[in-house]
Amino acid sequence: MSATPEVGASASALSPTLASGSAQEPAEESRAQSPWVLCESGGMAFAVDLDRVVEVFGASSLLPAPDDAPEAVIAIAQGGGLRVPVVSLARQLGVEEAVEANRRRVLVVSSQGRAIGLEVDRVRSILALERAGRQPVPRVLAGISGGLPAIAGFAFHQQRWLMLLEVDGLLSPRWGRS
Repeated sequence: MSATPEVGASASALSPTLASGSAQEPAEESRAQSPWVLCESGGMAFAVDLDRVVEVFGASSLLPAPDDAPEAVIAIAQGGGLRVPVVSLARQLGVEEAVEANRRRVLVVSSQGRAIGLEVDRVRSILALERAGRQPVPRVLAGISGGLPAIAGFAFHQQRWLMLLEVDGLLSPRWGRS
């Protein structure tokens, strides 16, 4: 498989207002909150930092992964001259997908300067999370199998806990599924 293209981590195409900050939003408040993309996979809620999201599209148009692709790569997204490997977030986290393949979405994210597609069951919304309301990974979980490099922490939003994904950690060899 060819190397993935270098990309910038701009999310302006997804939400120019949230990516750059609202003109009416006070500077102090913009430092206290940051935008995240709320998604679901395997019946669990996750949030991905909007600054890491490059594009979102339906998973129905994916190409099969080449035979020599790494085990984690389930498909290839192709568009605009780019070929991007796609990994299943559910599989990376060891849970089952909750919706049919043709209804899933792909979040193209910037990971270590490269474009990687994360297949998720649903993309729900863009939300602003208070920095003060984020919680680190509890110590009891941090000790499990060398820590949880894919989880940056947790945040409580609309009556449920969200796992905050660390994209680079999700794709790291330490996680054991890349």
